[in-house]
Amino acid sequence: MADSANPITTKIPKPATAATVARWVVEVRRRHGRGYLSQVADMIRYNRGHQRINPIEYYLYHLYDRERHDAATRAQFIGHAGRRRIVRALNDAKAAILADDKLVTYGYLTGLGFPTPPLRALYHPTRSHGALRCLRDATQAATYLRGEATYPMFGKPLGRSNAVGVASLRGYRAGDDVLVLAGDRTIGVETFVTTLDAFLPRGGYLFLEHLWPHAAMRDVCGERLCTVRVFALLGPQGPEILGAVWKVVVGANMADNFVLKGNLLAAVDAATGTVTRIVGGSGPDEREHETHPDTGARLVGFTLPLWDDLIALVKGAAGAFPRLPYQGWDIALTPSGPVIVELNSAGDLSLWQRPAGRGFMNERFRALLKGARP
Repeated sequence: MADSANPITTKIPKPATAATVARWVVEVRRRHGRGYLSQVADMIRYNRGHQRINPIEYYLYHLYDRERHDAATRAQFIGHAGRRRIVRALNDAKAAILADDKLVTYGYLTGLGFPTPPLRALYHPTRSHGALRCLRDATQAATYLRGEATYPMFGKPLGRSNAVGVASLRGYRAGDDVLVLAGDRTIGVETFVTTLDAFLPRGGYLFLEHLWPHAAMRDVCGERLCTVRVFALLGPQGPEILGAVWKVVVGANMADNFVLKGNLLAAVDAATGTVTRIVGGSGPDEREHETHPDTGARLVGFTLPLWDDLIALVKGAAGAFPRLPYQGWDIALTPSGPVIVELNSAGDLSLWQRPAGRGFMNERFRALLKGARP
């Protein structure tokens, strides 16, 4: 069980509890005049066909709001189950390890000459990765963190974790034997290393060189790294960029995952790199933002730097994964240029649909899907 005092293992809150959904049902009836049976009928309708939208997603996408969406636009939203059907139809499950295991991803991409975060050390009892420093147990990990490591570093599980376990490690303080994290938080070395075994079933834990944001992004978001998720589809005519979203870190969060309380999602015009809309919160509680809550800098209308370079990088890397035509790339914009942070073989479409305010299954995506199907 996660230790509530441990800042790297705190459990991520669920997007909506049963009590929250019940409150949304009442709120929608009050604000929009949609009766309970009308809402239930909607949920049944949108759970069919290609959409497969579940009850929580019905509220996340505001499908109850007839003023926000007409019938045609409501039909374009895709739920998690609908997205999984697309992934199963397009991507080869045997090839998914190329994306889902970060160490494999980095090895493959680095070998092809694409920029990835430099690796520092791996925590795992048996795995290896060329000449990378391997820490086989908690004792070796503690020794490494106390004397061998070069700070700052970033640590994260090798498998999917929804931000659980990520750590921005700024330094080691020998006087009280603690690691200093972002925001001047601390965690004891022994406490930290004893949590690492929890990530072994998913492949282990990785220490990387700490990446920093491009100066233009630092001006609006501070020193936290806010990556861009780019959705791409590899079709007969080559890679197609389907959409982009900027994941904005807020407060003391050490990662940009939207599941972390307070973080924001920004819809980005994929042609220009300009932020068009930014939201926080969920369902009827969702709120639009114009500025960053911490810095006060304006976000809507902000154009992300190095956009053409980012798109060129994604298109170049996309072609290296022919058996994974449906791709979600997380790209960091750094002072030295765009860097590939992750590749997702089953990227969550809600990250784009929520800030964009529209569904993914438009005419262009339908046409591309037909061409991309094996």
